[in-house]
Amino acid sequence: MVAGPHWDGEIPAGIDRVVYSEGNFVYCVVRTGVNSELQGDLQKVLEIQQQYKSQALSDYCGNPSTEETRSVDLPPFDQSVADSTGFIGYFNFLLGQLEIHPSEEALIDGFSRIGIGPNYPFDPDSLSEAVREAVRRQ
Repeated sequence: MVAGPHWDGEIPAGIDRVVYSEGNFVYCVVRTGVNSELQGDLQKVLEIQQQYKSQALSDYCGNPSTEETRSVDLPPFDQSVADSTGFIGYFNFLLGQLEIHPSEEALIDGFSRIGIGPNYPFDPDSLSEAVREAVRRQ
């Protein structure tokens, strides 16, 4: 089971292990190897892949949620913003979805001087031209 950084529920029967993600969003890439020298191995892999499943914990436990599913208001994506100092707004949103690791707290604190931090509103015009140019160069 994969859980967010603040999940503290009971581990249901049938779950061997909980992996805690550092953030509220998880991306998973699953690979299953095929041995091309074994006759029928590809078919076996395809059958295994049909068993892969991703579902909400409430569905797994047989208790589909009757409450409104918690949603996150993702910032609208604009490539021109992402390619400019405006990317910091997206970064701040993502930082707000993470449990900041203790080893990075001082780093994040230092970044706060230029408006970088968990869920900080970001206005590129609030930065001096020298800082905007330094950000653009990176």
